[in-house]
Amino acid sequence: MDSLSDSSTSSYHGKRPRSLSDDSQVSSNMDDNFHKSLTPEKSKGNAQNTPSVFEQKEIIGDLVNNQPDLEEGRTDFYILSYSWYEMLCSYLSEEGPFPGEVDQEDIMNFEDGSLKSNLQEEIDYIIISKALWDALTEWYGLKGNEFPRETVDLGSEYSPHLVVEVYPPSFSLTSLSLQSDPYETHKPLKITLSSKSTLDDLFEGVKYTLSISGDNFRLWRVDTELPLQRTIDPSSFIKISSKDVVESLDKEKTLVESGMDSSCTLVVECMHNETWPVDRALRLQFLIRQRDQQSSTSVETRENKVLGTCGLNNLGNTCYMNSALQCLTHVRELRDFFVSDEWKDQVNESNPLGMSGQVAGAFASLIKSLYSPDHTSFAPRQFKAIIGRFNHSFLGYGQQDSQEFLAFLLDGLHEDLNRIYQKPYTSKPDLYELKEEKIRDTANECWRLHKLRNDSIIVDLFQGMYRSTLVCPECKTVSITFDPFMDLTLPLPVQQFWSHPVVFIPCDTTRRPITIEVVLENRSATIGDLVKYVASKVGCDDYRKIFVTETYRGRFYRFLTSLTKSLLMEISEEDEIYLYELEKPVNEASDDIVIPVYHTISPSTNSSSSYLDNHDFGYPFILQLKNEEVGDAREIEKKLKTKYSQFTTLNTLKDAECLESLHGDMDKDLTSNEDVNHNETKTPLFYTKVFHDRYERIPTGWNMHSTSLSLLTERDVESLQATVEPSTNVDYFDGDEDDSQAVEETAPGSYPDPPKLEETDQKNSNLLVQGDLLVCEWPETSQDSVFNESPSNSETGRSLWSDMERIMSETKEEGNHPHTITLDDCLNEFEKTEQLGEEDPWYCPTCKDFRRASKEMRIWKSPEILIFHLKRFSSERRFRDKIDELVEFPIESFDLSNRTESQKFNNVDDREKCLYELCAVDNHYGGLGGGHYTSFARNPDDNQFYCYDDSRVSPVKPEETITSAAYLLFYRRKSA
Repeated sequence: MDSLSDSSTSSYHGKRPRSLSDDSQVSSNMDDNFHKSLTPEKSKGNAQNTPSVFEQKEIIGDLVNNQPDLEEGRTDFYILSYSWYEMLCSYLSEEGPFPGEVDQEDIMNFEDGSLKSNLQEEIDYIIISKALWDALTEWYGLKGNEFPRETVDLGSEYSPHLVVEVYPPSFSLTSLSLQSDPYETHKPLKITLSSKSTLDDLFEGVKYTLSISGDNFRLWRVDTELPLQRTIDPSSFIKISSKDVVESLDKEKTLVESGMDSSCTLVVECMHNETWPVDRALRLQFLIRQRDQQSSTSVETRENKVLGTCGLNNLGNTCYMNSALQCLTHVRELRDFFVSDEWKDQVNESNPLGMSGQVAGAFASLIKSLYSPDHTSFAPRQFKAIIGRFNHSFLGYGQQDSQEFLAFLLDGLHEDLNRIYQKPYTSKPDLYELKEEKIRDTANECWRLHKLRNDSIIVDLFQGMYRSTLVCPECKTVSITFDPFMDLTLPLPVQQFWSHPVVFIPCDTTRRPITIEVVLENRSATIGDLVKYVASKVGCDDYRKIFVTETYRGRFYRFLTSLTKSLLMEISEEDEIYLYELEKPVNEASDDIVIPVYHTISPSTNSSSSYLDNHDFGYPFILQLKNEEVGDAREIEKKLKTKYSQFTTLNTLKDAECLESLHGDMDKDLTSNEDVNHNETKTPLFYTKVFHDRYERIPTGWNMHSTSLSLLTERDVESLQATVEPSTNVDYFDGDEDDSQAVEETAPGSYPDPPKLEETDQKNSNLLVQGDLLVCEWPETSQDSVFNESPSNSETGRSLWSDMERIMSETKEEGNHPHTITLDDCLNEFEKTEQLGEEDPWYCPTCKDFRRASKEMRIWKSPEILIFHLKRFSSERRFRDKIDELVEFPIESFDLSNRTESQKFNNVDDREKCLYELCAVDNHYGGLGGGHYTSFARNPDDNQFYCYDDSRVSPVKPEETITSAAYLLFYRRKSA
């Protein structure tokens, strides 16, 4: 829903494709094609009145940044194809061809023109405002259908949850007919409602669509893989195994509350001669079976069916739920507890932390359906509706994380079945010593206190306890705590490198730029680790001199100045990272100013030529100017020429005053006393123009226009007094200061309110102030003489912009050879001692200060059902990465005795060993967003493993359960 609005915030820095809102901020000086317009032959839109590309960016940016708030009942948003959106972004950023008409065909069903099912936001589509949709279709035209969408409130009266309903429930209507033609090919009629519509709306819609008079009809919800036609006869209908009557007693219930908020097929049965045709067909079938001698065979087949081999229908991206449910419902103790209705004696409807027993009741109904001989597959609609009512994350039909769903379900079941009605106040004891007796007593007390507040079948089966030991690095104080767990998250011992090529620009202008292949062995490395690594490779004596930037299309895009920020979070694979060595660290140069410098080629030798006609070349660099240098234009230009000499073979550049003096055609010592007319014949090397930004302390220039540039020598320095005070939205100091004083970075093109400036009578005499940016416009002849790619003579300089030294990594992928990972390896990784990060220090009671303590974790008490969560996903980035390594795990007799500390501390003998057997596996295949969940589960009755892939169920061999897709492992303790 928030793809466009999120992209416009300061956190966004992706470029391929650029967000529409970011593109709106990119000024038209990026290219000479910037003013190209749409042409009639390219689009069926209103081409004659179509704005230029630059104007489109501004319009789109305004629409994105001012899109309407969600308001229930309004149709203010549209679904847009993500593939066409990417083409539009590329076109607007000058990187791609004309996108053509707004093409919706890749997300549209050609049969009925509806939106394809199971699409993923920001992968298949994005949601945009109606105003933006109208603008795009007016400019480009439309190919395919439009999909306007209504905003609905799927929450409650006290907890609203407004969403744009991408998939409003659509119902296919098949009429039950006594004279149905088995060869009929007419497709069913459809009606589409809102999830907040009521059952009464549904029944009235069916009456209107099928022209039914009166209320003598009922609706059957069916789940079948074979599509139905417009009519069906009763004998064919009763053969459908998964069907149930839509409850009509309380028609004021919403479709969400009734579990009818997903698209499905409805069979409409009208009463005939005061009898339901389905009931008559069922009675007739029963009589036939009684007379049929072969009926005993079919009954025997049904009786021999293995209970618990029932699949779960996918309601739309609900495989994450189906896989977790199959694992959970095959835990023998839990199944027996619910099937026997023992749960009814323990339900706690008054628990304020529970769900009034509704989750427990829905789970009991579900588990009975799964173990019923009447079903081969079952649609858990009512169960999902109840889960979604209490957790909005699972309300819609987007893909979710199976582990997160399982954690919520187990917690909900626990609170619904908690045997404690009045929870007493408890205080967990602290332990600061390593005596075994004290540790054992403290652990027992912690578990006793936990059970005073938490006592349910879920605690009995699934909860264990681990021990956490912290040691202060200064005074060596030890702190031991005990905490319960429902599942144990295990890191995978995969050596993960962070690697990225960077370009280093030395401060010494006699040295060439250097391309460095950076490889850091810690994926949690910071920008500080990056600059230290680069400093060690290039011989920089102080890493604080290194200024880290990201460039894009010849411009600075961001300044990565906070050394504590994560590289994974800040730098994407395609980002261009340039590091500049300054003369001295910025925080030691309070009087110095840091000025970005851009370079363009001007086709004209006239200083008044339009900036929009220029081309960028090379890459930007940074000038660090002392206070005594910023008041003299000649000093500034001398420093610029010295820096430019680093990128050309022309040694005469430093002292040249004009193009002619490069070749000795004029005296090098040209003075201002020369004849004015003679001066006018000289071709300048470049024109130095300046741009000032009141919003960025070190500007990127993304909001720069031709009208905001002026020649440095013609600048009204006294007027600078009004804008000399820099804004504070970019902090380019070390970044290690106290967090309370840290300032949020703002992305280019997104600005806060300008700072309030103090009135002062003091006049400014400097030509440059902090917040300035220089643009050096090189006439084409000068640029060609200094930075020629293929010089024809010795008087012409050869470009060194791309002539770089290379430093390759010596450690890349070293030691990353194939290695079989076992579950024991993951447990070893879990038990490793680690140091707390800077963001989560521990308060040492002895030092009276926060310390980055060492931390060690151990299993203290293992539960009856032990769930291992293999940490395959890393959420350190804007997107999450997945580790697909195979983890081998035992199926039978997994011994945890040596890893369970309560066993060791209590000297438990071999007869009470902590042995486990595998009972289920929750699998995740593919990547995030487009992945799929399945499960393997051991049937508690025949001890056979089965694969559950939504509604499909098939037996598998035990060894087939070990795959690289294993995500959650369920182990059951073996009885003595």
